[in-house]
Amino acid sequence: MAESRLIALVFDGEQEAEQLWLRTQELKRSGLIPPGDAAIVIIRLDGQVIVQQVIDPTDGDAFNAQTWEYVIKTLLSGWGKGIDDWFVQQVKQHLLPGTSALFLLVDPSKAQDVVHALRGYPGKRFYSALSTEDKARIRAASGQA
Repeated sequence: MAESRLIALVFDGEQEAEQLWLRTQELKRSGLIPPGDAAIVIIRLDGQVIVQQVIDPTDGDAFNAQTWEYVIKTLLSGWGKGIDDWFVQQVKQHLLPGTSALFLLVDPSKAQDVVHALRGYPGKRFYSALSTEDKARIRAASGQA
């Protein structure tokens, strides 16, 4: 997967992102979400940020746990090197204490199918394109080899 789409679904509760991920495992099995390209973020009421990569990366183009953590922390800071400014501002505005989010990195040819499959689930949806160069900058900034 050279170019990718970064999809964020932000929920008003701390458990909703994980619950959605568990309910949508069929997307993973069908190949709509490539292995290693999803993370759950929980922002506890006390402000603690928890980032969980939901599956181990097997694709060399996937983000590892360290890179997902970097992406989330830069989004929360309002600065996302290599990520669209509008996406950064929208996610930062909605990812507040007591919320959770599911982040997916998908092939652009499958992005519409993923968006359609997730349409019936609650949550605020945000999308951004990531070029090969953007992902390389993000990986380098996060220390991913």
